[in-house]
Amino acid sequence: MKRKIIVGALVVVCFLVLISVRVVTSSRTESLRGDKALKRGKTKVAMKHYRRSARWYAPGNPYVLKSYRALWHIGREAERQGDQKTALEAYRSIRGAILGCRSFYTPHAKWLPRVNRHIAQLMAAQQVKKGVSKELVEYHPAFGGGEKKKALKNAKTEKDNASKKWISPREGRKKLEAWHLEQLMKTNAPSVGWSLLAILGLILWIGGGFAFAYKAITPEDKLHSRRAVYYGAVIVLGLVVWMLGLYLA
Repeated sequence: MKRKIIVGALVVVCFLVLISVRVVTSSRTESLRGDKALKRGKTKVAMKHYRRSARWYAPGNPYVLKSYRALWHIGREAERQGDQKTALEAYRSIRGAILGCRSFYTPHAKWLPRVNRHIAQLMAAQQVKKGVSKELVEYHPAFGGGEKKKALKNAKTEKDNASKKWISPREGRKKLEAWHLEQLMKTNAPSVGWSLLAILGLILWIGGGFAFAYKAITPEDKLHSRRAVYYGAVIVLGLVVWMLGLYLA
């Protein structure tokens, strides 16, 4: 019995090691490709490879952080050169990679506040680039767009229109930036409790499968009916709990 447990544990460990090696090597490959593209001046291609590298997340993978730093550097340089589009893409790549790798916890979450802040600033700057238009004030939720739109429909006199307050570009940008930042903070992160339940279900499912193979089947390759029913129920329960946890997380 102990020997079987040890063998099973070794199989699981080897499997996890192989996955980790695959993840880290893939991340490294994409990171190096990004470096080469950046040296050739192909910023768009470099960002694509750094983004892929960052998504190959594994605990302790150094190339994920390296890719974040490379994307951050690209974003800052693009901002200094006035290239808001490239800067926005670089910051969004970091944010997307972080949120795309989250499970019951968010890896490298400390990057999110500053990345979100820059994304909000750039999005606000793009919207007020030609000034704060009347349509923007009336319909954008940052200025209470829904209420303003409703008020416009109910307005019947020029006096109502005249009472509208003019908003300066600086004030408009500030309101838009605050609104975008608020939206970016809503990451819809998965529930920790349901995520842990999903992990428990996965353990039951896989553990039940191993137990069925070692316990419900005799050395003579015959099925032990009582054990088969018991461990079969564990497998089904684990599968249901796993799917439920993933659905509700």
